[in-house]
Amino acid sequence: MTMIFSADVTCAVCGETSAHEVLASTNAMGYCDLDTRPPPMQRHTMARWIQRCPTCGHCAPSLDEAPPGVAEAVRSEAYRRKLAGGGLPALATAFACHAHLCEVTGRTRDAGWAMVRAAWVCDDADDAAAARRCREWALELLSRGGAGQEEQAGAHAALLVDLARRAGRLDEARALVAAGRAAGPDEVIGKLLTFQEALIDAGDVGCHTVERPLGRA
Repeated sequence: MTMIFSADVTCAVCGETSAHEVLASTNAMGYCDLDTRPPPMQRHTMARWIQRCPTCGHCAPSLDEAPPGVAEAVRSEAYRRKLAGGGLPALATAFACHAHLCEVTGRTRDAGWAMVRAAWVCDDADDAAAARRCREWALELLSRGGAGQEEQAGAHAALLVDLARRAGRLDEARALVAAGRAAGPDEVIGKLLTFQEALIDAGDVGCHTVERPLGRA
């Protein structure tokens, strides 16, 4: 069951308080996508994953938190341009703005994940062009950000493969499959890479879950 409540949150940038819906709990039933997007019901809670201050435009998972440098970045012209939307759906814009703040304050991996989520919003809006732009930005950021300390061998490359494939960059995706295999992945990641390779060979740039490659079809 998904539980949501309303809370007043004070923005760490401008000090103004505003009401926001907060996700208290949810559940996930089914298989996640190859890029880790969770199944329902969790996948439909994205509007509660990011907050936007109606006064200053600060975008963050929780507006009451702002690492050093964020306040200055929010006031910058570059951020104001991001906040204007650039043709993205409103929720995707909020994720993209958060990505910008993460990037300029040195949190490159967080920025990349914010753009992955922006791509999911664009998918739901059936805006393929915007989704591709978001995935290309996510790919660049996560490539620079590197693998997380606790990621399984090859898992980072497997995510990059899906971003590149979904963005139509098939040659790059194929090279990333090779990089993932060179990392010495376990059986699960190996199956995902093999499945991705088959999709690349077929020119398939669509969304797929982990159900088929893991042999649970």
